[in-house]
Amino acid sequence: AVDRIAVPHWNFHSAYGRSFSKSAYIASDDADVLNEVKKRYPQYEIVHGSGAQVERYSREGLDLFLEELFTLIKTDYFVGTFSSQVSRIVYELFHTKYLDAHNHAWSLDDPWYGDGYSLDFPPGK
Repeated sequence: AVDRIAVPHWNFHSAYGRSFSKSAYIASDDADVLNEVKKRYPQYEIVHGSGAQVERYSREGLDLFLEELFTLIKTDYFVGTFSSQVSRIVYELFHTKYLDAHNHAWSLDDPWYGDGYSLDFPPGK
């Protein structure tokens, strides 16, 4: 998913002499996911949360959740499982940043349904 989304973006900006870093923020509770992404995409700088294991419904858990949520909102593009409430929150908050947020998000599992119509992820799929 990283290459399918990022490479066209990087190619476009490279054609105009713009420089940028190839980085991806990985938000996952599963350490195996982080290790797989690092191994599969060594050309990317992989950024991730603290990975601290705290009780989900504690004050520390809430703090870590909010920290990660606000980090995800600052990204240029979001890929997630839209069957997840967190992914849908990120997508909704992207609307405060982008006029047409569906061009900045991709669901790995479910099309996103909003305002009574289906948004296709990726567009045109």
